Amino acid sequence: MSTSKKAVNAGTLKTTAATLLLLWSGVAMAGAPLLTQAPAPAPTPVPAAPVNNPIQAVIQNQITAFQADNFEAAFSYAAPNIQRAFGNSRRFAQMIVNSFPMVWRPAEVRYLKLTRSGPYALQRVMVTDQQNTLHILVYQLVPINQDWRISGVEILAMPGERI
Repeated sequence: MSTSKKAVNAGTLKTTAATLLLLWSGVAMAGAPLLTQAPAPAPTPVPAAPVNNPIQAVIQNQITAFQADNFEAAFSYAAPNIQRAFGNSRRFAQMIVNSFPMVWRPAEVRYLKLTRSGPYALQRVMVTDQQNTLHILVYQLVPINQDWRISGVEILAMPGERI
């Protein structure tokens, strides 16, 4: 077979495989809509931000899992309340890609102020997205069986807002 025919057949195979994956994903998510944003190719992983404590390590590990599109691993860092709310890593992935793309594909991550509120840890994180837009997030973590788990993330400042 000629080189050009091999290239055409390989392209058709990739397109067919991508279509089947999308169809399977739609069925597997039991009626949940498919990702509304086309998956961006994984950029070169962001060098890990300096981690100074176990709370930051959990956040960094989840971001690293997102960068590798390892949503199962990323989901494992979520607290039980988040895991119950989404049910599985596919639904969790859909929410992250659509609502927190700056965390899914950050250009830069910096850890800011860490505070405690009762049993919770509140970690401010400055994330620069792929369009070089700055986002300030507050991660809420809760201790579960001697480990920290992420129980919520709030976008504190939207792009263009004064902080």
